[in-house]
Amino acid sequence: MQLRAFVISVVIALLAVQSSASSTVSWQAKPKGDVISGEWAAVITRPNRNVPITFKLKLEGDKVTGEYESSHLGNGTISNSSWVNNKLKITIQSSHGALVLTATLQNDNLVGEWEANQMQGKWEAKKEARDDKRDGGDERE
Repeated sequence: MQLRAFVISVVIALLAVQSSASSTVSWQAKPKGDVISGEWAAVITRPNRNVPITFKLKLEGDKVTGEYESSHLGNGTISNSSWVNNKLKITIQSSHGALVLTATLQNDNLVGEWEANQMQGKWEAKKEARDDKRDGGDERE
């Protein structure tokens, strides 16, 4: 009788340890780190021309800030933008008015849609490879 109680206690203890270990793994699983911060080479697709634009983005929590440069749209700052539930939303005030871009990360590229002045279309961006020599060799940010 004591052997039976001992075996049952060991089985319960093993099940408890296994259950605890499997739940630990699921809550410890973390998404990739900051995948948004950095320099992005983008192309905004329009019916009669493609518009290149460079974004320099910085993610702080779910807020996205930074700068943009474009020979067509001009240069400026990025504010009132976000990265929430793996969806990017960028709002810029360009020389042509407000431009809102939304995107998701697909195969390490940002892919999405844009809207401005009752026009809309698609856009895509590729993250620029980081040159550690140019950046001073410090990989901490």
